[in-house]
Amino acid sequence: MAKTSYDPEGLRKLADNIGDLLDDMDPFNAIKGQHPDAGTFATAQWLERIVDDRRNGLVSHAEHLKTIFKELKSSLKSMADALEDADQGNAEKIAKSIEGDVIGTITADDEKTEKNQHNFSGGKSKPDDGDGYDDSFDGK
Repeated sequence: MAKTSYDPEGLRKLADNIGDLLDDMDPFNAIKGQHPDAGTFATAQWLERIVDDRRNGLVSHAEHLKTIFKELKSSLKSMADALEDADQGNAEKIAKSIEGDVIGTITADDEKTEKNQHNFSGGKSKPDDGDGYDDSFDGK
């Protein structure tokens, strides 16, 4: 059986780190206004279009990544909260179940067993030590 564990605070810290990756968009903003001037001949015009296309693609990609990282930050934090809530809720349910169902049933069964059994209880030194056996019984 695989053992699964997680650290909700570690997950939240990771979410913050990822979410902050592209907070500084200055390098991308700086190239937005840069337009090459390669000349007025056909090859120069072609090169300018290629450079503009690549610049716009790079800026757009950075903006998309920033959006994705912010969404990922939010999702990871929600996941940490959900796992923590589920873990806490399940722990409380299990504890309640053990206390109410299992422990109550076992205690009732033990009391019934002790009441119905007629073993060596009531010895001389400890007439009722609770274990159902007469510890002073020597077998004679």
